[in-house]
Amino acid sequence: MLLLTGTRGAWVGLGVGFIFLSAGWLLLFRKTAKENKLAFLVGIFLILSFLQIFILLSKGDYLPQTNFLHRYDALWDNLVNFKDTRIYVWRMGIEAWKNSPLFGYGLESFSYIYDKYYSAGFLEAIPDTMFFDRAHNKIIDILVQQGLIGLISYVFLLGAAIFVLLKNRASFGAFPTLILISFFSAYFAQNIFAFDTLSTYLLFFLLLSFIDINYRNKEDPVQQKTESFLASSRGKFNLSEKRIF
Repeated sequence: MLLLTGTRGAWVGLGVGFIFLSAGWLLLFRKTAKENKLAFLVGIFLILSFLQIFILLSKGDYLPQTNFLHRYDALWDNLVNFKDTRIYVWRMGIEAWKNSPLFGYGLESFSYIYDKYYSAGFLEAIPDTMFFDRAHNKIIDILVQQGLIGLISYVFLLGAAIFVLLKNRASFGAFPTLILISFFSAYFAQNIFAFDTLSTYLLFFLLLSFIDINYRNKEDPVQQKTESFLASSRGKFNLSEKRIF
Protein backbone atom coordinates (compact mmCIF):
# COMPACT_ATOMS: atom_id res chain seq x y z
CA MET A 1 0.00 0.00 0.00
CA LEU A 2 2.82 2.40 0.81
CA LEU A 3 4.47 1.77 -2.56
CA LEU A 4 1.30 1.87 -4.64
CA THR A 5 -0.26 4.97 -3.08
CA GLY A 6 2.98 6.97 -3.01
CA THR A 7 1.96 8.80 0.15
CA ARG A 8 5.21 10.43 1.19
CA GLY A 9 3.92 11.55 4.57
CA ALA A 10 3.24 7.90 5.40
CA TRP A 11 6.79 7.05 4.28
CA VAL A 12 8.18 9.63 6.68
CA GLY A 13 5.96 8.35 9.48
CA LEU A 14 7.04 4.77 8.88
CA GLY A 15 10.70 5.81 8.88
CA VAL A 16 10.42 7.83 12.10
CA GLY A 17 8.47 5.09 13.87
CA PHE A 18 10.94 2.42 12.78
CA ILE A 19 13.94 4.54 13.85
CA PHE A 20 12.32 5.21 17.23
CA LEU A 21 11.56 1.52 17.73
CA SER A 22 15.06 0.46 16.66
CA ALA A 23 16.86 3.04 18.81
CA GLY A 24 14.69 2.23 21.82
CA TRP A 25 15.29 -1.50 21.46
CA LEU A 26 19.04 -1.16 21.02
CA LEU A 27 19.50 1.37 23.84
CA LEU A 28 16.97 0.25 26.44
CA PHE A 29 17.24 -3.51 26.10
CA ARG A 30 20.95 -3.83 26.65
CA LYS A 31 20.63 -7.37 28.03
CA THR A 32 19.45 -8.62 24.65
CA ALA A 33 21.87 -11.08 23.09
CA LYS A 34 24.45 -9.52 20.82
CA GLU A 35 23.58 -12.08 18.14
CA ASN A 36 20.00 -10.80 18.00
CA LYS A 37 21.12 -7.19 17.76
CA LEU A 38 23.59 -8.06 15.02
CA ALA A 39 20.92 -9.93 13.06
CA PHE A 40 18.60 -6.95 13.46
CA LEU A 41 21.20 -4.51 12.11
CA VAL A 42 22.03 -6.84 9.21
CA GLY A 43 18.32 -7.04 8.37
CA ILE A 44 18.05 -3.24 8.25
CA PHE A 45 21.14 -3.05 6.02
CA LEU A 46 19.70 -5.63 3.60
CA ILE A 47 16.36 -3.83 3.36
CA LEU A 48 18.00 -0.47 2.66
CA SER A 49 20.38 -2.06 0.16
CA PHE A 50 17.50 -3.74 -1.70
CA LEU A 51 15.60 -0.45 -1.85
CA GLN A 52 18.65 1.42 -3.16
CA ILE A 53 19.32 -1.24 -5.83
CA PHE A 54 15.68 -1.04 -6.92
CA ILE A 55 15.94 2.75 -7.30
CA LEU A 56 19.21 2.55 -9.23
CA LEU A 57 17.86 -0.11 -11.61
CA SER A 58 14.70 1.91 -12.22
CA LYS A 59 16.67 5.07 -13.01
CA GLY A 60 18.94 3.07 -15.32
CA ASP A 61 15.90 1.89 -17.32
CA TYR A 62 16.53 -1.71 -16.31
CA LEU A 63 13.16 -1.71 -14.55
CA PRO A 64 9.99 0.12 -15.61
CA GLN A 65 9.40 3.57 -14.19
CA THR A 66 6.84 3.48 -11.39
CA ASN A 67 4.80 6.04 -9.51
CA PHE A 68 6.90 5.25 -6.45
CA LEU A 69 10.06 6.44 -8.20
CA HIS A 70 8.44 9.68 -9.35
CA ARG A 71 7.19 10.40 -5.84
CA TYR A 72 10.59 9.53 -4.41
CA ASP A 73 12.40 11.94 -6.76
CA ALA A 74 9.85 14.67 -6.10
CA LEU A 75 10.35 14.28 -2.36
CA TRP A 76 14.07 15.03 -2.52
CA ASP A 77 13.58 17.75 -5.13
CA ASN A 78 11.13 19.57 -2.87
CA LEU A 79 13.45 19.26 0.12
CA VAL A 80 16.47 20.58 -1.78
CA ASN A 81 14.72 23.45 -3.58
CA PHE A 82 12.46 24.24 -0.60
CA LYS A 83 9.61 25.17 -2.95
CA ASP A 84 7.02 22.61 -2.07
CA THR A 85 3.46 23.92 -2.12
CA ARG A 86 2.98 22.77 1.47
CA ILE A 87 5.64 25.19 2.72
CA TYR A 88 3.76 28.17 1.27
CA VAL A 89 0.49 26.93 2.71
CA TRP A 90 2.15 26.47 6.10
CA ARG A 91 3.34 30.08 6.02
CA MET A 92 -0.18 31.16 5.15
CA GLY A 93 -1.60 29.22 8.08
CA ILE A 94 0.92 30.64 10.55
CA GLU A 95 0.17 34.20 9.44
CA ALA A 96 -3.57 33.58 9.84
CA TRP A 97 -3.10 31.98 13.27
CA LYS A 98 -1.28 35.08 14.56
CA ASN A 99 -4.52 37.06 14.20
CA SER A 100 -6.51 34.58 16.30
CA PRO A 101 -3.97 32.77 18.48
CA LEU A 102 -6.03 31.36 21.35
CA PHE A 103 -9.16 29.80 19.85
CA GLY A 104 -8.54 29.92 16.10
CA TYR A 105 -11.22 30.43 13.47
CA GLY A 106 -13.37 27.36 14.07
CA LEU A 107 -13.61 23.90 12.54
CA GLU A 108 -13.39 23.51 8.75
CA SER A 109 -12.27 27.13 8.36
CA PHE A 110 -9.02 26.66 6.44
CA SER A 111 -10.70 27.14 3.05
CA TYR A 112 -11.71 30.63 4.21
CA ILE A 113 -8.14 31.28 5.38
CA TYR A 114 -6.75 30.13 2.03
CA ASP A 115 -8.97 32.53 0.08
CA LYS A 116 -8.19 35.43 2.37
CA TYR A 117 -4.41 35.07 2.65
CA TYR A 118 -3.56 33.86 -0.85
CA SER A 119 -1.33 36.37 -2.63
CA ALA A 120 0.31 36.73 -6.05
CA GLY A 121 3.67 35.78 -4.55
CA PHE A 122 2.44 32.23 -4.10
CA LEU A 123 1.99 31.70 -7.85
CA GLU A 124 5.58 30.48 -8.25
CA ALA A 125 4.67 27.35 -6.27
CA ILE A 126 0.87 27.27 -6.10
CA PRO A 127 -1.00 27.75 -9.41
CA ASP A 128 -4.26 29.65 -9.28
CA THR A 129 -6.12 26.48 -10.26
CA MET A 130 -5.03 24.70 -7.05
CA PHE A 131 -7.03 25.02 -3.85
CA PHE A 132 -6.25 23.89 -0.29
CA ASP A 133 -8.90 23.24 2.35
CA ARG A 134 -6.24 21.80 4.68
CA ALA A 135 -2.72 22.93 5.55
CA HIS A 136 -1.38 19.39 5.03
CA ASN A 137 0.08 19.75 8.51
CA LYS A 138 -1.94 18.59 11.49
CA ILE A 139 -0.27 21.05 13.88
CA ILE A 140 -0.98 24.08 11.70
CA ASP A 141 -4.52 22.85 10.99
CA ILE A 142 -5.23 22.71 14.71
CA LEU A 143 -3.65 26.13 15.31
CA VAL A 144 -5.76 27.73 12.59
CA GLN A 145 -9.03 26.00 13.46
CA GLN A 146 -8.79 25.61 17.25
CA GLY A 147 -5.94 27.88 18.27
CA LEU A 148 -3.35 27.34 20.95
CA ILE A 149 -5.95 25.89 23.32
CA GLY A 150 -6.78 23.18 20.79
CA LEU A 151 -3.12 22.36 20.17
CA ILE A 152 -2.47 22.01 23.90
CA SER A 153 -5.44 19.65 24.16
CA TYR A 154 -4.16 17.57 21.21
CA VAL A 155 -0.65 17.30 22.65
CA PHE A 156 -2.10 16.47 26.07
CA LEU A 157 -4.13 13.62 24.54
CA LEU A 158 -1.00 12.08 22.99
CA GLY A 159 1.01 12.69 26.16
CA ALA A 160 -1.67 11.12 28.36
CA ALA A 161 -1.73 7.98 26.21
CA ILE A 162 2.07 7.64 26.35
CA PHE A 163 2.03 8.31 30.10
CA VAL A 164 -0.49 5.49 30.64
CA LEU A 165 1.66 3.16 28.53
CA LEU A 166 4.80 3.93 30.52
CA LYS A 167 3.05 3.81 33.89
CA ASN A 168 1.47 0.40 33.27
CA ARG A 169 4.12 -1.13 31.01
CA ALA A 170 4.20 -4.23 33.23
CA SER A 171 0.77 -5.21 31.85
CA PHE A 172 2.19 -6.45 28.54
CA GLY A 173 5.93 -5.94 28.93
CA ALA A 174 8.43 -3.27 27.96
CA PHE A 175 8.90 -4.21 24.31
CA PRO A 176 5.17 -4.24 23.32
CA THR A 177 4.87 -0.89 25.09
CA LEU A 178 7.78 0.43 23.03
CA ILE A 179 6.00 -0.74 19.86
CA LEU A 180 2.82 1.13 20.80
CA ILE A 181 4.77 4.32 21.53
CA SER A 182 6.46 3.91 18.15
CA PHE A 183 2.99 3.88 16.56
CA PHE A 184 2.30 7.28 18.11
CA SER A 185 5.63 8.66 16.92
CA ALA A 186 4.90 7.42 13.37
CA TYR A 187 1.39 8.90 13.50
CA PHE A 188 2.65 12.28 14.69
CA ALA A 189 5.48 12.38 12.12
CA GLN A 190 3.23 11.61 9.15
CA ASN A 191 0.72 14.24 10.29
CA ILE A 192 3.40 16.92 9.98
CA PHE A 193 3.10 16.46 6.21
CA ALA A 194 -0.53 15.38 5.93
CA PHE A 195 -3.87 15.51 7.72
CA ASP A 196 -6.16 12.98 9.34
CA THR A 197 -8.60 11.01 7.23
CA LEU A 198 -11.16 8.36 8.15
CA SER A 199 -8.54 5.63 7.79
CA THR A 200 -6.01 7.29 10.13
CA TYR A 201 -8.69 8.34 12.61
CA LEU A 202 -10.00 4.78 12.75
CA LEU A 203 -6.57 3.36 13.58
CA PHE A 204 -5.80 6.19 16.02
CA PHE A 205 -8.97 5.75 18.10
CA LEU A 206 -8.73 1.97 18.00
CA LEU A 207 -5.22 2.32 19.40
CA LEU A 208 -6.46 4.64 22.15
CA SER A 209 -9.22 2.15 22.96
CA PHE A 210 -6.74 -0.72 23.14
CA ILE A 211 -4.58 1.26 25.57
CA ASP A 212 -7.57 2.23 27.70
CA ILE A 213 -8.79 -1.37 27.99
CA ASN A 214 -5.47 -3.11 28.48
CA TYR A 215 -3.15 -0.56 30.10
CA ARG A 216 -5.25 1.90 32.07
CA ASN A 217 -5.47 1.25 35.80
CA LYS A 218 -9.01 -0.03 36.25
CA GLU A 219 -9.16 0.56 39.97
CA ASP A 220 -11.61 3.37 40.70
CA PRO A 221 -10.97 4.79 44.20
CA VAL A 222 -14.44 6.38 44.41
CA GLN A 223 -16.18 3.17 43.39
CA GLN A 224 -14.06 1.13 45.84
CA LYS A 225 -14.93 3.44 48.73
CA THR A 226 -18.62 3.31 47.83
CA GLU A 227 -18.64 -0.49 47.68
CA SER A 228 -16.77 -0.82 50.98
CA PHE A 229 -19.18 1.63 52.64
CA LEU A 230 -22.22 -0.30 51.40
CA ALA A 231 -20.71 -3.58 52.53
CA SER A 232 -20.01 -2.24 56.02
CA SER A 233 -23.51 -0.77 56.21
CA ARG A 234 -25.07 -4.08 55.31
CA GLY A 235 -22.92 -5.78 57.94
CA LYS A 236 -24.07 -3.38 60.64
CA PHE A 237 -27.70 -3.80 59.59
CA ASN A 238 -27.48 -7.58 59.76
CA LEU A 239 -25.80 -7.37 63.17
CA SER A 240 -28.58 -5.17 64.56
CA GLU A 241 -31.15 -7.62 63.22
CA LYS A 242 -29.54 -10.49 65.11
CA ARG A 243 -29.54 -8.48 68.35
CA ILE A 244 -33.24 -7.65 67.99
CA PHE A 245 -34.26 -11.27 67.46
